[in-house]
Amino acid sequence: QSYLANFQVDTIQLWNLNVSMARDDFRMSIGKDNTPFGRYYFPIFSNSRMDAPFIRTDVINWVETGMFFRYTPGIFSFEAAVVNGGNDRDTNSSKAGVGRVGIQTQNFVCGVSGKVGDGVGSEAEKELNNYYGGDFMIRRGRFDISGEAIYNQYGFRHPYNPNNIFWGRNLYYRDQYVGPNGLSGAGYYVNCGYTWPHLRGDLNYGEFYPRPIGNSMADTPIRRG
Repeated sequence: QSYLANFQVDTIQLWNLNVSMARDDFRMSIGKDNTPFGRYYFPIFSNSRMDAPFIRTDVINWVETGMFFRYTPGIFSFEAAVVNGGNDRDTNSSKAGVGRVGIQTQNFVCGVSGKVGDGVGSEAEKELNNYYGGDFMIRRGRFDISGEAIYNQYGFRHPYNPNNIFWGRNLYYRDQYVGPNGLSGAGYYVNCGYTWPHLRGDLNYGEFYPRPIGNSMADTPIRRG
């Protein structure tokens, strides 16, 4: 019963809904928008998004709800957002800041990002999800290679009652309590793609290494390809 919400995936999902204003190199939006954290270049075919790398499905939020700011002078990119912290939830008990600084051209992209918040959930059962990382993309003709690396702080901030977790338990045992500083781990993925005139092919592989806490289910490294 506690895992039921993990498998209730909507057939149609609202990805973006916002009001935006742009002038020259500056853009501001209010509502639901793509997270400023990192960049990705692989295709996604499922609403559950389980065909994406682990750090994208279980660590980084795809979209956020809040206020977004972007300034892109020349090849530079500066982005920031103040958000509610939860993916697809208006989590008013939580606030977080997200930012990215990067360089972007047609054939080369790199950047560093960070997200810091006070946790997602109810006031009593609140989960940490702070992360810091870097991203890159290099394109040469029809071939491109891209990837992201991340350091993640996660887990519950306080002892919790499992019966109060209505948003679904994590399938990788990331929702544990080991102390007020939570759990931590690091991971990465690399994506190689080639674009033919009417076909696109991608190979993707990634790993995530949790800091051991003495629980074999939570300590197992995660590998996805």
